[in-house]
Amino acid sequence: MGALTQKKFLTDDELELLFKFMKEIKGSRNYLLIMLALETGARQCEILAITKKDLELNSVTVIGAKKSNDRTLDLPGYLYKEIMSYCKDMDDDEKIFKISTRMFRKIWKKYSPARNKSLHSLRHTQGVKLYHNCKDIDLVVYQLGHKDIRNTHKYSSYVKSKTELKRARKGMWKNRMDKAA
Repeated sequence: MGALTQKKFLTDDELELLFKFMKEIKGSRNYLLIMLALETGARQCEILAITKKDLELNSVTVIGAKKSNDRTLDLPGYLYKEIMSYCKDMDDDEKIFKISTRMFRKIWKKYSPARNKSLHSLRHTQGVKLYHNCKDIDLVVYQLGHKDIRNTHKYSSYVKSKTELKRARKGMWKNRMDKAA
C-alpha cells in the first residue's frame, strides 16, 4: 500500500487526451472497457467478469476481486445504453467481454495518454476524483470495494495534501521574515 503520487493516476491533461482518443473509438469494445474502468474504478479482472445479468438500469454489480467487497455501482446513462446495445444478443450468464487481462492491458497501452501509467491508473483516477468531489472516504471505500479503509486512506491523504498543505503554508514565514528585516 504505497503512497499515491501523480505518477499513479491520470492528470487532467491526460484525461482530456484520453477522452479525445475515446471519441474516435466510441461504441467499440475497447471504448466500453476503458470507459467502464474509468467510470467505476473496478479492477480489470472485475470488469472482465461482468455478465449481462450484472447490468441493471444505469448500474452494474461488480463481484469483488482480491478479497474486496461486491458492490453495485452507478453508470452514466450513455455508458449503460452503449453496453446494453453491445451485449443485446448475449445470454444473461455470458461474460460481456471475452478477453484476457493481458489483452485488456494491451488495449490500454494502445490508448493510454501516458505510456508510463498502467491500466490500474484508471482505478486510482476514480479514487482521487471521487474523493476530491465528495470528501467522503466512506463513498470511496464503497466505490472501490475496499474491505480495509486503510487502503482508501491514500486518496484522502493525497487530495488533502495538495489543497490543505498549500493553504496551511501560505504566509507561514511572513512574520519571521518581517522581524528579520
